[in-house]
Amino acid sequence: MSSKDQNELAFLSARSRLEGKLIIMKDFIVAQGVAKVGKKKYDNLFEISTLGLMLIMENRWQADEIAKLRKQLARETQLNTTLMANGKVQ
Repeated sequence: MSSKDQNELAFLSARSRLEGKLIIMKDFIVAQGVAKVGKKKYDNLFEISTLGLMLIMENRWQADEIAKLRKQLARETQLNTTLMANGKVQ
């Protein structure tokens, strides 16, 4: 496994752990309610957990789109290489 793959795996692992902790935090805050936590702290913690989860979802979507584009590029590169080898592209 290359260092790039190891870094990617470490990032995905960290992202998953963070996502789990943000979900737990959000569920805990909602379960406690405003009365126990206080309005300001409730709003702040709820916003932090919600924004964190939104950023994780956006990052996951971007990673999926990048992977799709890389696959498409690989297919097109292979097709162009084949066409050039057969003399159909000049």
